[in-house]
Amino acid sequence: MLRAILLLAALAATGPVAAVTLTEGVEYERLAAPEPTHDPKKIEVLEVFSYGCIHCFELEPALRAWKARLPPDVDLQYLPATFRPEFQLYARGFYAAEALGQLEATHTRVFDAVWKEGRQIRSLGDLANLYAGLGVDRTRFFEAAQSAENRAAVDAAYDKIRRLKVDGTPALYVAGRYRVLPTLISTQEELLQRVDALIALERAERQRRH
Repeated sequence: MLRAILLLAALAATGPVAAVTLTEGVEYERLAAPEPTHDPKKIEVLEVFSYGCIHCFELEPALRAWKARLPPDVDLQYLPATFRPEFQLYARGFYAAEALGQLEATHTRVFDAVWKEGRQIRSLGDLANLYAGLGVDRTRFFEAAQSAENRAAVDAAYDKIRRLKVDGTPALYVAGRYRVLPTLISTQEELLQRVDALIALERAERQRRH
């Protein structure tokens, strides 16, 4: 197994520098085939999530704080899960909000509406009402959620999730090359430290390749 000890300088701002041991097959695994990323010039961290997943809701505050301190060469992207009918509905809302330029403004608030306020989402109408309550025009949301572009985006997400062999959420991938394994993790901070370590590993490998 490949073993690497990496110092996480990125954690210095929030506490002592931590050493993380990465063992392939334990803390992470390499994908059999690299997956294209949103911006090849950056190191992508991809979260596969659903607004209907309580574990994704619980991770969101830590992930949001982690995102705020990302260096310029790292890019956080979201991929809505589609492997359950209710997840597909939330995915339609995600892509509709993205098409309307409202994703950043609504992302965390949709989680809060579902898990803090107990909003029940069983139909596209329920979803449109939720987004309308967050300030998104209901008619425009409906149009975006029922568009051919929305269907294509959801289908593309389904295909990508199948290629990545996602079997649960949240799932984290780094650089389209590594899957973060949740084994032996007891806190969200440990999970994100593992992500940081894989970012450092990918950065070092890119330097060697060039």
